[in-house]
Amino acid sequence: MKNDLISASDGSAHTGVKASFAFCFADTNGKVLYKSHAPVLVDPEYASSDRAELLGILGIVYKLYEFETKIRTSKSHHICLYTDSESSIKLLKKTFFPSTKTVMKSNMDILLEIQDVKKKLKTSIEMIHVKAHQDDTVPITDLSIPAQ
Repeated sequence: MKNDLISASDGSAHTGVKASFAFCFADTNGKVLYKSHAPVLVDPEYASSDRAELLGILGIVYKLYEFETKIRTSKSHHICLYTDSESSIKLLKKTFFPSTKTVMKSNMDILLEIQDVKKKLKTSIEMIHVKAHQDDTVPITDLSIPAQ
């Protein structure tokens, strides 16, 4: 299936320091069409990047829903979502049901929200894992578009 857009998300957190997430959309040539970032409210003593990573993915899902609502098209689209969070990809492949046993689990609020918004989308999302920090030793111009 041909991609209409590509997207990428990332999140970070450091114990005792702030946490944040970012996401963007680009065309298939790598031209950035939209980007956003925000801080993540976490207890600095227990900061974990899991929440930040999931919030980046939630940002993409919400923005896709906003695009679809504004465009009001019946055509379905396909998007590749690149993330370095394998744990997020694994979690989002599962189906979650809110119950007294699950709602207090870590990040369940975000997982349920992503799941709910994805159900409303016409766009299919393919989540692809990319290795983190590839650009530490390779010039950005030598990286593939998704890695960039």
